[in-house]
Amino acid sequence: ASLHAIQEHLVLGGILAALIVLIFLRNVRSTIIAAIAIPTSIIGAFAAMAVFGFTLNQMTMLALTLMVGIVIDDAIVVLENIYRFIEEKGMSPFDAAIRGTREIGLAVMATTLSLLAVFLPVGFMGGIVGRFMASFGLTSAAAIAISLLVAFTLTPTLAARWIKTAQADHKYDVSRRGFYGRIDRGYTRLLEFSMAHRWAVVVVCVAVIASTVPIYRTLGVNFVPDEDESRFQVSVRLPVGSSLAATQSLLDRIARDLREQLPGVSDTLAITGFGGAGGMANQGTVFTRLIPAHSRPTQQALVIRARKLVQPYRQEAVIGVQAAGGISGIGGRGAAIQFALVGPDLAKLDQYTARALQIIDKNPLVVDADRSYAPGRPELRVAIDRSRAADLGVRVQDVSETVNALMAGQRVTTFNSASDQYDVLLKAQQAFRRAPETLAAATVRTGGGQLVQLRNLVTFEQGSGPASIDRLNRQRQIGISANYAPGSSQAAAQAAIAEAFTRVGMEPGYRLVASGQSQELGRAVYYFAIAFGLSFIFMYMVLAAQFESFIHPVT
Repeated sequence: ASLHAIQEHLVLGGILAALIVLIFLRNVRSTIIAAIAIPTSIIGAFAAMAVFGFTLNQMTMLALTLMVGIVIDDAIVVLENIYRFIEEKGMSPFDAAIRGTREIGLAVMATTLSLLAVFLPVGFMGGIVGRFMASFGLTSAAAIAISLLVAFTLTPTLAARWIKTAQADHKYDVSRRGFYGRIDRGYTRLLEFSMAHRWAVVVVCVAVIASTVPIYRTLGVNFVPDEDESRFQVSVRLPVGSSLAATQSLLDRIARDLREQLPGVSDTLAITGFGGAGGMANQGTVFTRLIPAHSRPTQQALVIRARKLVQPYRQEAVIGVQAAGGISGIGGRGAAIQFALVGPDLAKLDQYTARALQIIDKNPLVVDADRSYAPGRPELRVAIDRSRAADLGVRVQDVSETVNALMAGQRVTTFNSASDQYDVLLKAQQAFRRAPETLAAATVRTGGGQLVQLRNLVTFEQGSGPASIDRLNRQRQIGISANYAPGSSQAAAQAAIAEAFTRVGMEPGYRLVASGQSQELGRAVYYFAIAFGLSFIFMYMVLAAQFESFIHPVT
Protein backbone atom coordinates (compact mmCIF):
# COMPACT_ATOMS: atom_id res chain seq x y z
CA ALA A 1 0.00 0.00 0.00
CA SER A 2 2.84 2.40 0.85
CA LEU A 3 4.66 1.67 -2.41
CA HIS A 4 1.46 2.13 -4.41
CA ALA A 5 0.83 5.48 -2.72
CA ILE A 6 4.37 6.66 -3.47
CA GLN A 7 4.03 5.64 -7.12
CA GLU A 8 0.80 7.61 -7.33
CA HIS A 9 2.47 10.65 -5.76
CA LEU A 10 5.39 10.36 -8.18
CA VAL A 11 3.10 10.52 -11.21
CA LEU A 12 0.86 13.23 -9.77
CA GLY A 13 3.88 15.24 -8.71
CA GLY A 14 5.29 15.22 -12.22
CA ILE A 15 1.93 16.27 -13.72
CA LEU A 16 1.38 19.06 -11.18
CA ALA A 17 4.94 20.34 -11.62
CA ALA A 18 4.33 20.57 -15.37
CA LEU A 19 1.04 22.41 -14.76
CA ILE A 20 2.78 24.97 -12.56
CA VAL A 21 5.31 25.59 -15.32
CA LEU A 22 2.47 25.99 -17.82
CA ILE A 23 0.70 28.52 -15.61
CA PHE A 24 3.77 30.73 -15.36
CA LEU A 25 5.30 30.30 -18.82
CA ARG A 26 1.95 30.42 -20.65
CA ASN A 27 3.40 28.32 -23.47
CA VAL A 28 2.90 24.65 -24.26
CA ARG A 29 6.24 24.19 -26.01
CA SER A 30 8.15 25.79 -23.14
CA THR A 31 6.26 23.62 -20.68
CA ILE A 32 7.20 20.47 -22.58
CA ILE A 33 10.86 21.55 -22.72
CA ALA A 34 11.01 22.09 -18.96
CA ALA A 35 8.78 19.16 -17.97
CA ILE A 36 10.68 16.63 -20.07
CA ALA A 37 13.55 17.02 -17.62
CA ILE A 38 11.47 15.14 -15.00
CA PRO A 39 11.13 11.73 -16.70
CA THR A 40 14.60 12.04 -18.23
CA SER A 41 16.22 12.58 -14.82
CA ILE A 42 14.07 10.01 -13.02
CA ILE A 43 14.65 7.29 -15.64
CA GLY A 44 18.33 8.19 -15.71
CA ALA A 45 18.41 7.68 -11.95
CA PHE A 46 17.21 4.09 -12.52
CA ALA A 47 20.54 3.34 -14.22
CA ALA A 48 22.46 4.70 -11.24
CA MET A 49 20.27 2.63 -8.89
CA ALA A 50 21.10 -0.47 -10.90
CA VAL A 51 24.81 0.28 -10.54
CA PHE A 52 24.43 0.77 -6.76
CA GLY A 53 22.38 -2.42 -6.47
CA PHE A 54 19.27 -0.65 -5.17
CA THR A 55 15.70 -1.80 -5.72
CA LEU A 56 12.51 0.17 -6.15
CA ASN A 57 11.41 0.27 -2.52
CA GLN A 58 9.87 2.81 -0.16
CA MET A 59 13.09 4.74 0.38
CA THR A 60 14.23 4.95 -3.25
CA MET A 61 10.72 5.73 -4.50
CA LEU A 62 10.38 8.41 -1.84
CA ALA A 63 13.68 9.92 -3.02
CA LEU A 64 12.49 9.96 -6.63
CA THR A 65 9.17 11.51 -5.61
CA LEU A 66 10.89 14.30 -3.68
CA MET A 67 13.26 14.90 -6.59
CA VAL A 68 10.39 15.66 -9.01
CA GLY A 69 10.30 19.29 -7.88
CA ILE A 70 14.09 19.58 -7.80
CA VAL A 71 15.15 18.05 -11.12
CA ILE A 72 12.95 20.49 -13.03
CA ASP A 73 14.51 23.55 -11.35
CA ASP A 74 17.68 23.60 -13.43
CA ALA A 75 15.72 23.27 -16.66
CA ILE A 76 13.40 26.16 -15.69
CA VAL A 77 16.30 28.45 -14.80
CA VAL A 78 18.16 27.69 -18.05
CA LEU A 79 14.98 28.02 -20.12
CA GLU A 80 14.05 31.34 -18.50
CA ASN A 81 17.50 32.79 -19.18
CA ILE A 82 17.30 31.69 -22.83
CA TYR A 83 13.96 33.47 -23.06
CA ARG A 84 15.55 36.60 -21.59
CA PHE A 85 18.23 36.67 -24.30
CA ILE A 86 15.56 36.31 -27.01
CA GLU A 87 13.14 38.96 -25.71
CA GLU A 88 15.60 41.53 -24.32
CA LYS A 89 18.53 41.20 -26.75
CA GLY A 90 16.68 40.09 -29.84
CA MET A 91 18.83 37.02 -30.43
CA SER A 92 17.78 34.01 -32.44
CA PRO A 93 16.71 31.00 -30.38
CA PHE A 94 19.84 29.08 -31.44
CA ASP A 95 22.28 31.81 -30.33
CA ALA A 96 20.21 32.57 -27.22
CA ALA A 97 20.39 28.89 -26.20
CA ILE A 98 24.18 29.01 -26.35
CA ARG A 99 24.67 32.39 -24.69
CA GLY A 100 21.90 31.98 -22.13
CA THR A 101 23.10 28.55 -20.97
CA ARG A 102 26.71 29.76 -20.79
CA GLU A 103 25.78 32.82 -18.71
CA ILE A 104 23.63 30.98 -16.20
CA GLY A 105 25.83 27.86 -16.10
CA LEU A 106 27.81 28.85 -13.00
CA ALA A 107 24.71 29.59 -10.90
CA VAL A 108 22.97 26.40 -12.00
CA MET A 109 26.05 24.32 -11.30
CA ALA A 110 26.51 25.97 -7.89
CA THR A 111 22.89 25.19 -6.98
CA THR A 112 23.13 21.58 -8.14
CA LEU A 113 26.49 20.86 -6.50
CA SER A 114 25.29 22.37 -3.22
CA LEU A 115 22.28 20.02 -3.35
CA LEU A 116 24.65 17.11 -3.98
CA ALA A 117 26.64 18.25 -0.94
CA VAL A 118 23.46 17.84 1.11
CA PHE A 119 22.38 14.40 -0.09
CA LEU A 120 25.71 12.63 -0.55
CA PRO A 121 26.67 12.64 3.19
CA VAL A 122 23.21 11.22 3.97
CA GLY A 123 24.05 8.32 1.66
CA PHE A 124 27.05 7.34 3.81
CA MET A 125 25.45 7.35 7.27
CA GLY A 126 26.11 4.40 9.58
CA GLY A 127 23.93 2.29 11.87
CA ILE A 128 20.51 0.84 11.10
CA VAL A 129 19.24 4.26 10.00
CA GLY A 130 22.14 4.38 7.54
CA ARG A 131 20.90 1.18 5.89
CA PHE A 132 17.67 3.01 5.09
CA MET A 133 19.10 6.43 4.30
CA ALA A 134 21.94 5.20 2.06
CA SER A 135 19.59 4.29 -0.78
CA PHE A 136 17.60 7.50 -0.19
CA GLY A 137 20.62 9.82 -0.29
CA LEU A 138 22.43 8.19 -3.21
CA THR A 139 19.26 7.91 -5.33
CA SER A 140 18.51 11.59 -4.71
CA ALA A 141 22.08 12.55 -5.59
CA ALA A 142 21.93 10.54 -8.81
CA ALA A 143 18.71 12.23 -9.93
CA ILE A 144 20.12 15.69 -9.12
CA ALA A 145 23.37 15.03 -11.01
CA ILE A 146 21.49 13.79 -14.08
CA SER A 147 19.18 16.84 -13.96
CA LEU A 148 22.25 19.09 -14.27
CA LEU A 149 23.35 17.15 -17.36
CA VAL A 150 19.84 17.45 -18.80
CA ALA A 151 19.72 21.21 -18.13
CA PHE A 152 23.04 21.76 -19.94
CA THR A 153 22.31 19.51 -22.94
CA LEU A 154 18.71 18.54 -23.63
CA THR A 155 17.02 21.76 -22.44
CA PRO A 156 19.06 24.24 -24.57
CA THR A 157 18.86 21.86 -27.56
CA LEU A 158 15.07 21.74 -27.42
CA ALA A 159 14.88 25.49 -26.74
CA ALA A 160 16.97 26.25 -29.82
CA ARG A 161 14.67 24.13 -32.02
CA TRP A 162 11.22 24.74 -30.57
CA ILE A 163 11.09 28.32 -29.24
CA LYS A 164 9.85 30.90 -31.72
CA THR A 165 10.68 34.62 -31.52
CA ALA A 166 7.02 35.56 -31.69
CA GLN A 167 6.29 33.35 -28.70
CA ALA A 168 9.04 35.03 -26.71
CA ASP A 169 7.69 38.47 -27.60
CA HIS A 170 4.23 37.40 -26.48
CA LYS A 171 5.63 36.12 -23.18
CA TYR A 172 7.53 39.39 -22.78
CA ASP A 173 4.28 41.38 -23.09
CA VAL A 174 2.29 39.07 -20.80
CA SER A 175 4.93 39.19 -18.06
CA ARG A 176 4.61 42.95 -17.70
CA ARG A 177 0.88 43.33 -17.23
CA GLY A 178 -1.95 41.78 -15.23
CA PHE A 179 -1.27 39.25 -12.49
CA TYR A 180 2.41 38.82 -13.30
CA GLY A 181 2.91 42.58 -13.40
CA ARG A 182 1.56 42.82 -9.84
CA ILE A 183 3.90 40.04 -8.73
CA ASP A 184 6.81 41.88 -10.38
CA ARG A 185 5.95 45.18 -8.69
CA GLY A 186 5.41 43.55 -5.30
CA TYR A 187 8.73 41.75 -5.52
CA THR A 188 10.48 44.97 -6.52
CA ARG A 189 9.04 46.83 -3.49
CA LEU A 190 10.10 44.00 -1.18
CA LEU A 191 13.61 44.08 -2.64
CA GLU A 192 13.82 47.87 -2.25
CA PHE A 193 12.67 47.65 1.37
CA SER A 194 15.24 44.93 2.14
CA MET A 195 18.08 46.95 0.61
CA ALA A 196 16.98 50.07 2.48
CA HIS A 197 16.95 48.20 5.82
CA ARG A 198 19.85 45.83 5.34
CA TRP A 199 20.86 45.60 8.99
CA ALA A 200 17.30 44.81 10.05
CA VAL A 201 17.17 41.97 7.54
CA VAL A 202 20.51 40.63 8.79
CA VAL A 203 19.38 40.85 12.43
CA VAL A 204 16.15 38.98 11.65
CA CYS A 205 18.17 36.33 9.80
CA VAL A 206 20.53 35.86 12.75
CA ALA A 207 17.56 35.66 15.14
CA VAL A 208 15.94 32.97 13.01
CA ILE A 209 19.17 30.95 12.96
CA ALA A 210 19.61 31.37 16.72
CA SER A 211 16.03 30.15 17.32
CA THR A 212 17.01 26.74 15.91
CA VAL A 213 18.34 25.47 19.24
CA PRO A 214 15.32 26.26 21.47
CA ILE A 215 12.86 25.13 18.80
CA TYR A 216 14.76 21.86 18.33
CA ARG A 217 14.62 21.19 22.06
CA THR A 218 10.85 21.70 22.17
CA LEU A 219 10.25 19.27 19.31
CA GLY A 220 9.79 15.60 20.09
CA VAL A 221 12.45 13.15 18.85
CA ASN A 222 11.46 9.58 17.93
CA PHE A 223 13.39 6.83 16.16
CA VAL A 224 10.47 5.88 13.90
CA PRO A 225 7.09 7.57 13.34
CA ASP A 226 3.88 6.11 14.75
CA GLU A 227 2.70 4.14 11.74
CA ASP A 228 -0.71 2.51 11.46
CA GLU A 229 0.00 -1.13 10.56
CA SER A 230 -3.42 -2.35 11.75
CA ARG A 231 -1.93 -4.39 14.59
CA PHE A 232 -0.61 -4.10 18.13
CA GLN A 233 0.27 -6.47 20.95
CA VAL A 234 -0.32 -6.76 24.69
CA SER A 235 2.59 -8.30 26.63
CA VAL A 236 1.77 -9.94 29.97
CA ARG A 237 4.08 -11.18 32.75
CA LEU A 238 2.60 -12.80 35.87
CA PRO A 239 4.57 -13.43 39.08
CA VAL A 240 7.26 -16.08 38.81
CA GLY A 241 5.89 -19.52 39.54
CA SER A 242 2.48 -18.88 37.97
CA SER A 243 1.17 -21.87 36.08
CA LEU A 244 0.66 -22.08 32.35
CA ALA A 245 -3.10 -22.36 32.90
CA ALA A 246 -3.22 -19.19 35.02
CA THR A 247 -1.29 -17.23 32.41
CA GLN A 248 -3.48 -18.51 29.58
CA SER A 249 -6.63 -17.66 31.55
CA LEU A 250 -5.52 -14.04 32.00
CA LEU A 251 -4.55 -13.75 28.33
CA ASP A 252 -7.92 -15.12 27.24
CA ARG A 253 -9.75 -12.56 29.40
CA ILE A 254 -7.71 -9.71 27.97
CA ALA A 255 -8.23 -10.97 24.42
CA ARG A 256 -12.00 -11.23 24.99
CA ASP A 257 -12.17 -7.65 26.32
CA LEU A 258 -10.18 -6.36 23.35
CA ARG A 259 -12.53 -8.03 20.87
CA GLU A 260 -15.70 -6.96 22.66
CA GLN A 261 -14.85 -3.42 23.80
CA LEU A 262 -12.45 -2.03 21.19
CA PRO A 263 -13.88 -0.98 17.81
CA GLY A 264 -12.04 -2.26 14.79
CA VAL A 265 -10.51 -5.41 16.31
CA SER A 266 -10.83 -8.27 13.84
CA ASP A 267 -8.74 -11.03 15.44
CA THR A 268 -6.74 -11.80 18.57
CA LEU A 269 -4.17 -14.52 19.18
CA ALA A 270 -3.13 -15.31 22.76
CA ILE A 271 0.14 -17.25 23.13
CA THR A 272 1.48 -18.36 26.51
CA GLY A 273 5.11 -19.19 27.22
CA PHE A 274 6.21 -17.49 24.00
CA GLY A 275 9.34 -15.29 24.01
CA GLY A 276 10.75 -13.73 27.14
CA ALA A 277 13.52 -15.37 29.17
CA GLY A 278 13.43 -18.90 27.83
CA GLY A 279 9.72 -18.83 27.03
CA MET A 280 8.52 -19.26 30.61
CA ALA A 281 5.01 -20.24 31.62
CA ASN A 282 4.30 -16.94 33.42
CA GLN A 283 4.69 -14.84 30.24
CA GLY A 284 2.49 -14.41 27.21
CA THR A 285 1.35 -12.07 24.46
CA VAL A 286 -1.97 -11.15 22.91
CA PHE A 287 -1.46 -10.28 19.24
CA THR A 288 -4.27 -8.04 18.02
CA ARG A 289 -5.13 -7.42 14.37
CA LEU A 290 -7.35 -4.54 13.26
CA ILE A 291 -9.64 -3.98 10.30
CA PRO A 292 -8.51 -1.59 7.52
CA ALA A 293 -7.65 1.91 8.72
CA HIS A 294 -10.44 3.74 6.87
CA SER A 295 -13.13 1.87 8.84
CA ARG A 296 -11.93 2.44 12.43
CA PRO A 297 -10.16 4.89 14.77
CA THR A 298 -6.39 5.22 14.39
CA GLN A 299 -4.11 2.52 15.72
CA GLN A 300 -2.55 4.96 18.19
CA ALA A 301 -5.98 5.85 19.59
CA LEU A 302 -6.83 2.17 20.00
CA VAL A 303 -3.53 1.51 21.79
CA ILE A 304 -4.39 4.29 24.26
CA ARG A 305 -7.83 2.78 24.85
CA ALA A 306 -6.31 -0.69 25.23
CA ARG A 307 -4.02 0.59 28.02
CA LYS A 308 -7.07 1.83 29.90
CA LEU A 309 -8.91 -1.40 29.18
CA VAL A 310 -6.21 -3.62 30.74
CA GLN A 311 -5.77 -1.36 33.77
CA PRO A 312 -7.83 -3.63 36.11
CA TYR A 313 -5.56 -6.56 35.25
CA ARG A 314 -2.39 -4.75 36.30
CA GLN A 315 -2.99 -5.92 39.86
CA GLU A 316 -2.38 -9.49 38.68
CA ALA A 317 0.47 -8.96 36.20
CA VAL A 318 2.83 -6.50 34.55
CA ILE A 319 1.21 -5.49 31.25
CA GLY A 320 2.58 -3.50 28.31
CA VAL A 321 0.73 -2.36 25.19
CA GLN A 322 2.71 -1.36 22.10
CA ALA A 323 2.73 -1.60 18.35
CA ALA A 324 3.84 -4.95 17.00
CA GLY A 325 7.41 -5.34 15.77
CA GLY A 326 10.14 -2.85 16.61
CA ILE A 327 13.82 -3.29 17.41
CA SER A 328 14.19 -5.36 20.57
CA GLY A 329 16.96 -5.05 23.10
CA ILE A 330 17.66 -7.40 26.01
CA GLY A 331 14.34 -8.03 27.74
CA GLY A 332 12.82 -5.18 25.80
CA ARG A 333 9.66 -6.95 24.53
CA GLY A 334 9.85 -4.76 21.41
CA ALA A 335 9.07 -1.62 23.45
CA ALA A 336 10.02 1.80 22.08
CA ILE A 337 12.35 2.57 25.01
CA GLN A 338 14.94 0.03 26.16
CA PHE A 339 17.84 0.35 28.58
CA ALA A 340 20.07 -2.03 30.50
CA LEU A 341 21.53 -1.34 33.95
CA VAL A 342 24.95 -3.00 34.02
CA GLY A 343 27.06 -3.79 37.10
CA PRO A 344 28.89 -6.49 39.07
CA ASP A 345 26.30 -7.31 41.78
CA LEU A 346 22.92 -8.71 40.75
CA ALA A 347 21.37 -7.91 44.15
CA LYS A 348 22.24 -4.22 43.80
CA LEU A 349 21.04 -4.18 40.21
CA ASP A 350 17.75 -5.53 41.51
CA GLN A 351 17.66 -2.85 44.21
CA TYR A 352 18.50 0.06 41.88
CA THR A 353 16.05 -0.94 39.14
CA ALA A 354 13.23 -1.47 41.65
CA ARG A 355 13.79 2.03 43.08
CA ALA A 356 14.03 3.58 39.63
CA LEU A 357 10.77 1.95 38.50
CA GLN A 358 8.97 3.50 41.48
CA ILE A 359 10.13 6.93 40.30
CA ILE A 360 9.40 6.21 36.62
CA ASP A 361 5.84 5.04 37.34
CA LYS A 362 5.05 8.52 38.68
CA ASN A 363 6.31 10.28 35.55
CA PRO A 364 3.51 11.16 33.08
CA LEU A 365 5.89 10.95 30.10
CA VAL A 366 6.42 7.18 30.49
CA VAL A 367 3.97 4.26 30.35
CA ASP A 368 4.30 0.45 30.55
CA ALA A 369 7.59 0.59 32.47
CA ASP A 370 8.96 -2.86 33.33
CA ARG A 371 12.22 -4.72 33.89
CA SER A 372 13.53 -8.08 32.69
CA TYR A 373 14.56 -9.30 36.16
CA ALA A 374 12.02 -11.69 37.70
CA PRO A 375 13.09 -12.85 41.20
CA GLY A 376 11.29 -15.46 43.26
CA ARG A 377 11.58 -18.55 41.08
CA PRO A 378 11.61 -21.61 43.37
CA GLU A 379 14.81 -23.62 43.30
CA LEU A 380 16.46 -26.49 45.18
CA ARG A 381 20.06 -25.86 46.17
CA VAL A 382 22.44 -28.80 46.67
CA ALA A 383 25.27 -28.10 49.12
CA ILE A 384 28.09 -30.69 49.11
CA ASP A 385 29.88 -31.58 52.34
CA ARG A 386 33.35 -31.51 50.81
CA SER A 387 35.20 -32.92 53.84
CA ARG A 388 32.91 -35.98 54.07
CA ALA A 389 33.08 -36.48 50.30
CA ALA A 390 36.88 -36.42 50.53
CA ASP A 391 36.84 -38.99 53.39
CA LEU A 392 34.66 -41.34 51.31
CA GLY A 393 36.71 -40.80 48.15
CA VAL A 394 33.90 -39.14 46.17
CA ARG A 395 34.80 -36.38 43.77
CA VAL A 396 32.68 -33.20 43.62
CA GLN A 397 32.50 -33.65 39.86
CA ASP A 398 30.88 -37.09 40.30
CA VAL A 399 28.19 -35.64 42.57
CA SER A 400 27.52 -32.83 40.12
CA GLU A 401 27.27 -35.16 37.14
CA THR A 402 24.95 -37.54 39.02
CA VAL A 403 22.52 -34.78 40.00
CA ASN A 404 22.65 -33.32 36.48
CA ALA A 405 21.96 -36.70 34.89
CA LEU A 406 19.01 -37.40 37.18
CA MET A 407 17.39 -33.95 36.82
CA ALA A 408 18.33 -32.63 33.37
CA GLY A 409 19.22 -35.88 31.66
CA GLN A 410 22.34 -37.11 29.93
CA ARG A 411 22.74 -38.04 26.28
CA VAL A 412 23.63 -41.75 26.07
CA THR A 413 23.07 -42.65 22.42
CA THR A 414 21.20 -41.71 19.27
CA PHE A 415 18.17 -43.28 17.58
CA ASN A 416 17.97 -43.45 13.79
CA SER A 417 14.64 -43.50 11.98
CA ALA A 418 14.88 -43.37 8.18
CA SER A 419 16.82 -40.19 7.43
CA ASP A 420 16.20 -38.63 10.87
CA GLN A 421 18.41 -38.96 13.93
CA TYR A 422 17.28 -38.33 17.51
CA ASP A 423 19.23 -37.94 20.75
CA VAL A 424 18.36 -40.38 23.54
CA LEU A 425 18.43 -38.81 27.02
CA LEU A 426 18.60 -40.84 30.20
CA LYS A 427 17.18 -39.24 33.38
CA ALA A 428 15.12 -40.08 36.44
CA GLN A 429 11.38 -40.54 36.09
CA GLN A 430 9.12 -37.70 37.17
CA ALA A 431 8.17 -39.47 40.42
CA PHE A 432 11.81 -39.54 41.53
CA ARG A 433 12.43 -35.86 40.72
CA ARG A 434 9.59 -34.25 42.65
CA ALA A 435 11.02 -34.17 46.19
CA PRO A 436 14.50 -33.87 47.78
CA GLU A 437 13.95 -37.15 49.65
CA THR A 438 13.72 -39.21 46.47
CA LEU A 439 16.71 -37.43 44.98
CA ALA A 440 18.71 -38.05 48.15
CA ALA A 441 18.27 -41.80 47.68
CA ALA A 442 20.31 -41.74 44.48
CA THR A 443 23.79 -43.25 44.72
CA VAL A 444 27.22 -42.19 43.57
CA ARG A 445 30.29 -44.43 43.27
CA THR A 446 33.34 -43.81 45.46
CA GLY A 447 36.94 -44.11 44.40
CA GLY A 448 36.98 -47.65 45.87
CA GLY A 449 34.00 -48.75 43.77
CA GLN A 450 31.40 -48.66 46.56
CA LEU A 451 27.98 -46.93 46.22
CA VAL A 452 27.07 -44.10 48.59
CA GLN A 453 23.69 -42.39 48.79
CA LEU A 454 23.62 -38.65 48.14
CA ARG A 455 22.02 -37.99 51.56
CA ASN A 456 25.36 -38.89 53.12
CA LEU A 457 27.19 -36.30 51.03
CA VAL A 458 24.88 -33.34 50.44
CA THR A 459 22.25 -31.22 52.13
CA PHE A 460 19.23 -29.75 50.31
CA GLU A 461 18.00 -26.18 50.80
CA GLN A 462 14.76 -24.71 49.51
CA GLY A 463 15.22 -21.21 48.10
CA SER A 464 14.35 -18.83 45.29
CA GLY A 465 16.36 -17.15 42.58
CA PRO A 466 16.04 -15.13 39.41
CA ALA A 467 14.25 -16.62 36.41
CA SER A 468 17.25 -15.75 34.26
CA ILE A 469 20.57 -13.94 34.60
CA ASP A 470 21.42 -11.76 31.61
CA ARG A 471 24.86 -10.39 30.84
CA LEU A 472 26.13 -7.56 28.68
CA ASN A 473 29.85 -7.45 27.89
CA ARG A 474 30.41 -10.16 30.53
CA GLN A 475 28.74 -8.05 33.24
CA ARG A 476 25.39 -8.78 34.82
CA GLN A 477 22.57 -6.57 33.69
CA ILE A 478 18.83 -6.00 34.11
CA GLY A 479 16.84 -4.70 31.14
CA ILE A 480 14.42 -1.77 31.46
CA SER A 481 11.64 -1.33 28.90
CA ALA A 482 8.89 1.27 28.54
CA ASN A 483 6.81 3.23 26.03
CA TYR A 484 6.35 6.97 25.76
CA ALA A 485 2.97 8.41 26.73
CA PRO A 486 0.64 10.01 24.15
CA GLY A 487 1.75 13.59 23.51
CA SER A 488 5.28 12.79 24.67
CA SER A 489 8.27 11.65 22.60
CA GLN A 490 10.82 8.88 22.79
CA ALA A 491 13.68 11.27 23.57
CA ALA A 492 11.75 12.99 26.38
CA ALA A 493 10.74 9.66 27.94
CA GLN A 494 14.33 8.37 27.72
CA ALA A 495 15.57 11.51 29.46
CA ALA A 496 13.01 10.94 32.23
CA ILE A 497 14.21 7.34 32.72
CA ALA A 498 17.87 8.41 32.78
CA GLU A 499 17.03 11.08 35.36
CA ALA A 500 15.24 8.49 37.53
CA PHE A 501 18.40 6.37 37.69
CA THR A 502 20.52 9.38 38.62
CA ARG A 503 18.20 9.99 41.58
CA VAL A 504 18.66 6.40 42.80
CA GLY A 505 22.22 7.11 43.92
CA MET A 506 24.08 4.19 42.38
CA GLU A 507 27.58 3.20 43.42
CA PRO A 508 30.51 3.51 41.01
CA GLY A 509 30.69 0.62 38.57
CA TYR A 510 26.99 0.67 37.69
CA ARG A 511 25.88 2.37 34.48
CA LEU A 512 22.77 2.71 32.33
CA VAL A 513 23.23 1.57 28.73
CA ALA A 514 20.76 2.13 25.89
CA SER A 515 19.67 -0.87 23.83
CA GLY A 516 17.18 -1.64 21.07
CA GLN A 517 15.41 1.39 19.63
CA SER A 518 16.88 3.67 22.31
CA GLN A 519 20.41 2.73 21.22
CA GLU A 520 19.55 3.20 17.55
CA LEU A 521 17.97 6.59 18.28
CA GLY A 522 21.22 7.76 19.84
CA ARG A 523 23.17 6.45 16.85
CA ALA A 524 20.75 8.10 14.44
CA VAL A 525 21.14 11.50 16.14
CA TYR A 526 24.93 11.08 16.06
CA TYR A 527 25.08 10.10 12.39
CA PHE A 528 22.61 12.79 11.36
CA ALA A 529 24.72 15.39 13.17
CA ILE A 530 27.76 14.19 11.23
CA ALA A 531 25.78 14.28 7.96
CA PHE A 532 24.58 17.83 8.68
CA GLY A 533 28.09 18.97 9.53
CA LEU A 534 29.59 17.40 6.41
CA SER A 535 26.82 18.91 4.28
CA PHE A 536 27.67 22.42 5.50
CA ILE A 537 31.40 21.87 5.01
CA PHE A 538 31.03 20.38 1.52
CA MET A 539 28.56 23.05 0.47
CA TYR A 540 30.91 25.83 1.59
CA MET A 541 33.87 24.21 -0.19
CA VAL A 542 31.94 23.77 -3.44
CA LEU A 543 30.63 27.34 -3.48
CA ALA A 544 33.97 28.81 -2.42
CA ALA A 545 35.67 27.00 -5.29
CA GLN A 546 33.08 28.16 -7.81
CA PHE A 547 32.78 31.78 -6.65
CA GLU A 548 36.48 32.03 -5.79
CA SER A 549 35.47 33.79 -2.58
CA PHE A 550 35.30 32.98 1.12
CA ILE A 551 32.46 35.46 1.78
CA HIS A 552 29.87 34.69 -0.92
CA PRO A 553 29.37 31.06 0.21
CA VAL A 554 28.34 32.38 3.66
CA THR A 555 25.71 34.55 2.00
